[in-house]
Amino acid sequence: MRRFIAFLLIVPLFISSCSKAETPESLYSNGMYIEAIALADSILSNSLDYEALYYKAASYFSLKVRGEAEEAATLYLLLDSDGEFRNEALYIIFLTGSDDKSIKAGEELRMTAGLSHSSLVRLCFLYAYNDMDTEFSRLYREIRGGLTDEENAFLLIAEGRDLSMIFMALDSLLEDGIDPSDELLEAAEKRFNEKGQLDLFQ
Repeated sequence: MRRFIAFLLIVPLFISSCSKAETPESLYSNGMYIEAIALADSILSNSLDYEALYYKAASYFSLKVRGEAEEAATLYLLLDSDGEFRNEALYIIFLTGSDDKSIKAGEELRMTAGLSHSSLVRLCFLYAYNDMDTEFSRLYREIRGGLTDEENAFLLIAEGRDLSMIFMALDSLLEDGIDPSDELLEAAEKRFNEKGQLDLFQ
C-alpha cells in the first residue's frame, strides 16, 4: 500500500520526464511496471488506447495486484474483443478473476488458443470446486494420463465424491516416496470430515 501511495505522488514527475520514445510496452518489457501503469493512465486520460490498456493490465498482473489486473483486462476485452492482445487479456482473467470469470476465460482460451498442462489442471480444479461434475469428468479423463500423482490427488480431493479414490491417490504418492504436502493433507481431511468419515482418514 505504501508503495502505491508513493507511486501516486511521483506520477506527475514521471510523466513529465518521459521521452517521446517511451511507451507502456517498452516500460513493461524492461520490468518498469509502475512506470508503465503511470504512462498508460496518462495516455488513457486523453484517448482510448487499447495497447496502453492492455499493458496496464499486464503490469498490474506482474505486480500481483490481482483486482486491478482483472479489471483492466476485462475492460480491454469489452472494448476490443478481437484485438491483438485478446488471448493475453483472457489469460490474465483466467488467473485473477472470480471462479465463474476464470472458467469462462479458460474455456475460451482452450477453444481458440489452447491451454498448457498446468492451465488445464487449473480449469479442471475449477470445475471440481464448483461442482461442475460433467465438465470435470470430461476434462479429467482427457488429462489423467499426464497428471503427476500430486496433481491427481488434488483434483480428486477437489472433486470429493469418491473417498476411496482419494485414498488411492494419497497411497500412490507414498509408494513413490513422496510425502503429501500439508496443504494436500488438510484438503483431504476437510473432504473426509464433510462426508462424516474423518475417523477413516486419521
